[in-house]
Amino acid sequence: MLTRAGDLACVFIGYDEPDREAHWQDLREKMPRAVRIDGVKGFTSAFQAAAMAARTERFITVDADCRVDARFCEHPIADDLLNSNKVLSWPVRNVVNSLAYGNGGIKCWTRSMLKSCRRPDAEHLDHPYDFGFAFQTRLFGTSHPNGSRLQAFRSGFREGARLGLVKGTPPGLERLGRMLPENGLRRLVTWCSLGTDVHLGLWCIWGAREGCLKAQSGKLELALINDYDAFNAYFAREIEPRADRIDGILRRRGERLRAAGLDVADLGPQASAFFRAQLTGSIDVAAFDTLGNLYRSSPRDLPNDPEKACDAYFAGALLGSGNAMNNLARCYRDGAGVTRDPVQAQNWVLHAAALDNQWALLRLGRQALADGDPDRARYWLERAARAGSNDADAALADLAAIPREGAMPAEGPMPAEGPMPAEGPMPAEGT
Repeated sequence: MLTRAGDLACVFIGYDEPDREAHWQDLREKMPRAVRIDGVKGFTSAFQAAAMAARTERFITVDADCRVDARFCEHPIADDLLNSNKVLSWPVRNVVNSLAYGNGGIKCWTRSMLKSCRRPDAEHLDHPYDFGFAFQTRLFGTSHPNGSRLQAFRSGFREGARLGLVKGTPPGLERLGRMLPENGLRRLVTWCSLGTDVHLGLWCIWGAREGCLKAQSGKLELALINDYDAFNAYFAREIEPRADRIDGILRRRGERLRAAGLDVADLGPQASAFFRAQLTGSIDVAAFDTLGNLYRSSPRDLPNDPEKACDAYFAGALLGSGNAMNNLARCYRDGAGVTRDPVQAQNWVLHAAALDNQWALLRLGRQALADGDPDRARYWLERAARAGSNDADAALADLAAIPREGAMPAEGPMPAEGPMPAEGPMPAEGT
């Protein structure tokens, strides 16, 4: 069964966004039954207030800096998603840097999950770890975080700090590049680089660089990013008085981030416009892998449906997601949702390894160990360790006692050599 998104209750959540009145009027034209709340402080409190305003178990929220596409009203939502205990999240396109993911996006909650939340507002720093999210793949709107200098800097600062968290904790600047998942690192670098051609885009970039550096240095009380009163006072006291020095500040912040291994770029307006245009037609392929994981290994949240999982992995793999390629290889290896095919399994894991996917590299290293080939295992495990795999580091420590007979050539992935070891299904990997 399917339910139209436009048939669900909808709540517009405003605080101090400069464009909120225009966005509210636009939403009312598209979803006439939408209701509105304003000025509720704190993440938990605002969404709990939205749950009370909706008066239905399932309801949609739209942030005040978001403009919803009219097509969303006709979007069909599967009942197995609506009946799950997941927050459904649709991406929107950020008009400053053209990223499209859950930040500022359209979400569908249940009142039960919000009523049961007892965490203080200040502790909600990284939403996917606060609630179980089912990220959707269709794009249904735009996010406008650049209505004022304050809003632009604050939006960038929040994402610069938040995207640098690994399970809620900043790992430190020197470890950041290898600890973050590929999609998270890409988003962080994009926030810190793109937007100089857009109104107040420089302020978004400044905020992102400042937030990232302060969070990783340990000099930032992370609760500040959710305390708008305190943040606004910080902005007025320490940031706005330096507005005439923004170019030099951005250059110095960029130098510090690049010294730590983050490939942030100082782009002029023309180059920024070019690279933003390349992102405009893209979607966040990580959502396909996440959806596959939910159908494959979260039977309490969604029906355990190997075929739907395999379909999601296949779509993500075709769009270039290394995690999806690796999990599709698992499906072919185990015959989960698709006919068992060891050759396809090996091909897809090698495709993922060519993208330096740590899970695929780790799997190839373990495969080589099972085949009794320590030199081949070292080759793959060393690559996995460079890609950020802690498990590979541990396996390499075990291999250290085995004498090295010869190094593997470094020209890329090894050719397929037969079926993968059938050690049984493993939990879904990656995000």
